[in-house]
Amino acid sequence: SSSSFSIGAVVASAVAGASLGALASTYLRPAKTVRKDLIPFLSSQGKAVVTSKANASDHDHAHVDYHFERISHEDARERSKAFAEFLTMRRSLRFYSNEDVPLDIIENCIEAAGTAPSGAHTQPWYFCVVKTAALKEQIRQAVEIEEEVNYQRRMNKVWVGECNILVSALPDAYIKPYLTEAPYIIVVMKRSHDVEPDGTRKEVYYPEQ
Repeated sequence: SSSSFSIGAVVASAVAGASLGALASTYLRPAKTVRKDLIPFLSSQGKAVVTSKANASDHDHAHVDYHFERISHEDARERSKAFAEFLTMRRSLRFYSNEDVPLDIIENCIEAAGTAPSGAHTQPWYFCVVKTAALKEQIRQAVEIEEEVNYQRRMNKVWVGECNILVSALPDAYIKPYLTEAPYIIVVMKRSHDVEPDGTRKEVYYPEQ
């Protein structure tokens, strides 16, 4: 299938904290020793997650100076209109191609996502890129369990029954086949602290954002 986000990467927030947390504790390790069946974790700054600066990865970037260029109101009007029109083509999709995608494209997308604003510019998150079928299946199972509980217990019954036609019409709406069909799952995970070169923990500002 085709889509405006044709790379077929599914962005899944950590809705099943315990299960995904277990995956993180298992696979969060220096980039040079990461298992080959799991794509190296990338930080929001496009850096592979490392435990010491001695393990700095190829994703490290030097500081980029900001260069401001004022544009005319007419240029601003044209750019803002074009951007608004571009965003109207965005869609929320649940069907993805299973065609493989070069990893560097995924890395570019994550690097762009990592520029999102955050308190004190701490960017307290990790992006975990999962390709292995077995791991995707584990994540899918965890997500589906949480979603079933959401639909059955947590969500407002009026919303489920009247506002969401799909959910009211399909009793198995919590089933998420796209999580195993897409070539990658990108899981966004909370980062509560950093580890200094000497092994000490440094708490992250605003970890709850």
